[in-house]
Amino acid sequence: MRAIFAGAVVVSVVTLGVFLACGRDEPPPPHCACQDHHDHEGAAPEGAHAGSGLPALAPLPDTSIYQLENGFTDQDDQPFVLSSLRGGPALVVMFYGSCTSVCPLILSQALRVDQALSETERARLHVVLVTFDPENDTPERLRALAAERGLPLARWSLLRGDDDAVRELAMALGVQYRRTADGGFVHSAMVTLLDAEGRVAIQTEGVDASMDALTERTRALTAPAPATP
Repeated sequence: MRAIFAGAVVVSVVTLGVFLACGRDEPPPPHCACQDHHDHEGAAPEGAHAGSGLPALAPLPDTSIYQLENGFTDQDDQPFVLSSLRGGPALVVMFYGSCTSVCPLILSQALRVDQALSETERARLHVVLVTFDPENDTPERLRALAAERGLPLARWSLLRGDDDAVRELAMALGVQYRRTADGGFVHSAMVTLLDAEGRVAIQTEGVDASMDALTERTRALTAPAPATP
């Protein structure tokens, strides 16, 4: 991970005192799925392309998660870089698909925050679910999970990456995890809100955590900009 995170809190992935364990049974019953139309083709440009008419973007802040260079693929097996989310707030959850205890609860937390927003606010939010278990969470499995939970794929992305990408993101977010002997994982139960530049705005941890503060912060970041006179 780049030196920009040298000053951040880096947690050990072998410290298990605050971990929560997950099972590996069947997922919850299916709901409807929505069509994904979000464009994940590459990172947001750092400057305008010649003749594009696009304004140049300022350099990312040193504390931005979007500085991470390892890429992912989404539920359609398409390349996805985190910096493609730049410009709007994003909720980030790390999970794995065969978990039947902690992960369904933190996914429900993210859904509750999303559903608490107005339609206008919701349209400005992206939600990213990143699996610890890319070996088993194939694109097909991720799409099935999205259908089972009724996730609106126009704004939700389910990502998988190699070990380096997953571990780098987990360290940057302060998420602890470890694979167990039965093939499952023990891991932090964390929901993170990133601002438009990829900086951590607020985090909640624990399956019983109140979502009130996170919801209000999300609402503030997704509120339309006031009209100028």
